[in-house]
Amino acid sequence: MSIFDNNTMSRLPVPGSDEGNWGEILNDYLSVSLDTVGQLKPNTVSAAQIQNTTVTKVKLSADVQTSLGKADAALPATTANATYLKTVNGVGPDANGNVAVGQPDIMYVFVQTGNEVRPAANHAIWVGGVTRPVNTIDGDIWLSES
Repeated sequence: MSIFDNNTMSRLPVPGSDEGNWGEILNDYLSVSLDTVGQLKPNTVSAAQIQNTTVTKVKLSADVQTSLGKADAALPATTANATYLKTVNGVGPDANGNVAVGQPDIMYVFVQTGNEVRPAANHAIWVGGVTRPVNTIDGDIWLSES
């Protein structure tokens, strides 16, 4: 039984005050976010309370970890500043990023930092990343992560 009615918010006990009611006031305050065994209640923590980069892959559900693993495996190993996934006309770059037969119309670039070198192509589709690539030009497309 709470000493508060429905119109009063839970609060912490006040030192030098609340004599004889400290335990009940404190338990009422804690019960807002904790269950009876001291665990966080469902939906107590939202994205706003989570600091960026604090949730690691191992803390994600098994399904999400599996999906991320498949995505990682689908990407080729990176080279220098960017990973070239493919070209539309089927001609890919050599180890230096140069295309041997003409200049392709479109090349895909996997974005890691946003500072990747723009490939020698008429257009580039930049895939991923949360920072807009600095080397884009008019006609390029950026597909960000978020």
